[in-house]
Amino acid sequence: MQKIVLSVTILVIMTSCNYEQKAKESRIDANKALYEQAKGLEDEATAIVALNYLLLEDSTNLEYMDSLSRLYIRNGVLTSGLALGHKVMKVQPDNFKTLELIAEAQMALGKYPEAIVNLEKLHKEIGDVRYIYQLAIIDSEMKNAEKFDARLDQILIDPGTATVEFPAVQGMQQVDIKAAANFLKAQLHYNSGNMDQALSYVKKALTISPNFQSALVAFEQIQKGTGGAPTGQSRKLSAKEMEDLRYKQYMEQQSRGGQ
Repeated sequence: MQKIVLSVTILVIMTSCNYEQKAKESRIDANKALYEQAKGLEDEATAIVALNYLLLEDSTNLEYMDSLSRLYIRNGVLTSGLALGHKVMKVQPDNFKTLELIAEAQMALGKYPEAIVNLEKLHKEIGDVRYIYQLAIIDSEMKNAEKFDARLDQILIDPGTATVEFPAVQGMQQVDIKAAANFLKAQLHYNSGNMDQALSYVKKALTISPNFQSALVAFEQIQKGTGGAPTGQSRKLSAKEMEDLRYKQYMEQQSRGGQ
């Protein structure tokens, strides 16, 4: 009798385990389908929900973790995005797409020393001139005019090409990265009272990007001698503009083959 009871108990346990496993697989399949549907519809909020459910079922899955980290950062949930991104990088130290987003999140959070380390690594490994530009922006935020100027010079001699989003009279404008660097050097000289050099760099910026709005306004200001810093990046970006800028930069990456 005891053997029969034991056999029945084992059978019940095995049946229960099989049921739980099938239920788990069913939940995973359903959330995978939800995630793929959300991606197709560009519904990032639903995609975030689906990935969180998937990670509840498999908390060590790097693919889910990486995708959720990127979505969090793109949608301004920076602290959570960074935490997941760091977990991914511990296992995949050469995952440069995730590292780039981590650096952007660190910049947005004012974690400049960490961002500098990651951007310098990215530039060393990939060589994209945009990383030098991001480093220059950090130097500007940290009030390090000497390093800022040196980074701008580095951009101007770099053989790479790129475009960046730059504050315009209204909203943002995409301009050649070397035009942006020339304009920023113009601002440095203007702020130092060197009008001739400022005008020279503004002209260089306009030669590269003739429709560069901030440079056009600055050119007119300097020519008329109206005083005040050249407009454009002299105004501080709002939180919404910063978020839009990060998203646009990410989408530029995606159009070049990123995930």
